[in-house]
Amino acid sequence: MKTFVDANFSKFYSDMVLEFNRCNVVSYKTRAGLAQPSTFYHTDNDAPGDAESVSPICQILNNNLFKTCALKTAYLCDFSWRNRLLEIVDSLDPKSPDVDDSLAKWCQESLFTKLENELCLREDENNQDGIMAGYSCAMAIAANVDLFDFDSSAENETDTEISNWDSAFFSSIAVAHGAEWERDKKVIDIKARTEFWNWYVFVAVPDAFNFAMQCI
Repeated sequence: MKTFVDANFSKFYSDMVLEFNRCNVVSYKTRAGLAQPSTFYHTDNDAPGDAESVSPICQILNNNLFKTCALKTAYLCDFSWRNRLLEIVDSLDPKSPDVDDSLAKWCQESLFTKLENELCLREDENNQDGIMAGYSCAMAIAANVDLFDFDSSAENETDTEISNWDSAFFSSIAVAHGAEWERDKKVIDIKARTEFWNWYVFVAVPDAFNFAMQCI
């Protein structure tokens, strides 16, 4: 299985690199592809089996990737609850199939509510980096307790709800001080955003893939 998974991922990854070199970002649709078994298994030319046989690779890869992206910007989280988020995110086990029901409940009922309240309270302020970093941590937790899904119908973030945005995108907003579509209202740090996506493409994704392959 590893042979054709490696080959299929290599093709997908090459296309991701080309996209980044062309646009300096990685699109939502491309990132969502990392969660799709069909990225790693093509029934028309692969060994007998089915795409679901590689779904654990997708899960471990994405759990690890979300965690890594969250930790990349966790230092920006609001101080009052940074330690709690860091403690949880740092303890996440991307390769564990077990869902922590108590953590899932806390994430769904308390963490997202707190973030939403913080976002509403600060909607007129310029600096919301801490909240975006908090969302990145929240999505890492959600992914690791099976509460996150990419929107398969969306081409980019504006096509879907904020609850479908991943840790990578929230972290990119945090380091750049805003999203691309906010350039008319904010001074966006284009260099910092490009550096983040460069790290994502050339460090985070390969590391997450290698980690996943070692776990199967």
